[in-house]
Amino acid sequence: MHQRPLVSASVRAGIILLAPLLAQAQAPSEPRLALRSCAALSTPKKLPAADQVADSAGLAATLCPFAEAGKKMELVLSVPAARTLPQAVYPLPGTPGLPSDSLLRLVQAALRADLVFDAPSIRLRLKIQDPPGLAVERSQLCPPVSVGPEKAFSVTTGVTSDNPAPPRIRSPVIRLRIGAEGRVVMADLLSSSGRPDLDEQILRTMRDVRYYPAVLDGRPVEVWFERGKAELVR
Repeated sequence: MHQRPLVSASVRAGIILLAPLLAQAQAPSEPRLALRSCAALSTPKKLPAADQVADSAGLAATLCPFAEAGKKMELVLSVPAARTLPQAVYPLPGTPGLPSDSLLRLVQAALRADLVFDAPSIRLRLKIQDPPGLAVERSQLCPPVSVGPEKAFSVTTGVTSDNPAPPRIRSPVIRLRIGAEGRVVMADLLSSSGRPDLDEQILRTMRDVRYYPAVLDGRPVEVWFERGKAELVR
C-alpha cells in the first residue's frame, strides 16, 4: 500500500511545547524586568528579632541626629550571612536617597558580633525618623529573565496512511542551572516529551538561551530554574 510521506504535522505542537520554557524569551525592556515576580526566601525558618541582629537601642540613639537634621528616610538594607560578602550591609538597588558611607558604617558597627542566621541574607528596614525604627524582613529572590528573540523548531511526526494519528507529545519538564552571569551551566530533563529526538532539541535550545541573572536583594546569584520558579544553588 502506498504510504503518504512523513509530514511536519507537529511544527505548531513543537512551538507550543517550548512556549512554557521560553515564555520570557523575547528581549525584555527594563520595565519588564522590574515586573518579574520576586518572592521572599523561606529561610531562616524564624526571623531573628531586631535586637538580636543589632544593638537597636544604641542604633536608634546614633541615628537620632540624622532625623533631627531633617534627613528622614526609610532604607532597606541587605545583611548577607557571615563570610559571604566583604561588606556587612548594603542598600538595595533603586533605594531613593542612597545612604552615605558614614550611615552604613554606623549600621554595620551596630550589628551583633555573634549574629548567626540560617539564610543567605536577611533585610533590615531602617526608618530614620523621630524615633528611629528597625525591622527585620526576609530577603527577596527574583527569578532570571531570558534575553533575545524566541527560538522555535519543527518536529517531523510519523503520520502515514497506516498510522494517521500523530504520536502523543507531552510537554517536557526542564530544570536549568543558571549562573550569576546569566549563562545556562546545566540543563536536566526531569520529564520527557515522549520523543527522545524532541527532548534533545529542547535541551540544546535551552542550553543556548541567555538570561538576565536571578538576583537576591539586588545581587546576581546562581539558581536552579524550573517552571518559572528559582531556587538558590547551595
